Amino acid sequence: MHRLSLAQLTAIGLSAPEIVYLAADIGCEGVALNPGIISIDLGGPISRLDTDPAMRRATAQALSDTGVKMDLMDAVGLTPEFSLAANTTQLEIFGELGATAFNVAVMDAEQSRVEENLAAVCELAQRMNMQPMMEFFGLGGCVPSLKGAMALIETGKYPNLKLLIDTLHLARAGETPADLARIDPALIGAAQLCDGPVAYPGFDEYL
Repeated sequence: MHRLSLAQLTAIGLSAPEIVYLAADIGCEGVALNPGIISIDLGGPISRLDTDPAMRRATAQALSDTGVKMDLMDAVGLTPEFSLAANTTQLEIFGELGATAFNVAVMDAEQSRVEENLAAVCELAQRMNMQPMMEFFGLGGCVPSLKGAMALIETGKYPNLKLLIDTLHLARAGETPADLARIDPALIGAAQLCDGPVAYPGFDEYL
């Protein structure tokens, strides 16, 4: 049986501990929480576990109370302003809370910079014994599709990198379950079940 995790975007507006308790109430084994360090409006406040020790303690208590696991930090954002140091701090905090994996979201159109930062992130993941997973999407970055994500993986430069498949972004890339069936299942670390209009509505409306 596959684990079910409650994603932050499903419950925007709730604090991190509230999301953990909600996950337990609805039968999810884990949570996938956003660190809140990228300055974009996702529709509500995001708990900052790095700058709010009381919130971090409350989140740890909620995880302990419920047995829910911190499955995923969602996400390390590869933006033009990407900071390895800032994301290292976040990963250390999420690791202390039990996370063993994190999502990598590419939001940078400059391929060479993305490749350099992705290599640094994957090296960091090896040192921290965490699993990096890359999510593809057509939001202005240079990895808009499953095909594009596989092209990066097949270079062999990122041997520990897996895929995170979001059903919405798969459909919007014009790709199908048949495209997924052609890749090695061992490359898929997780999936996000997400609905919405098939057509991309533009960045602001997407958020």
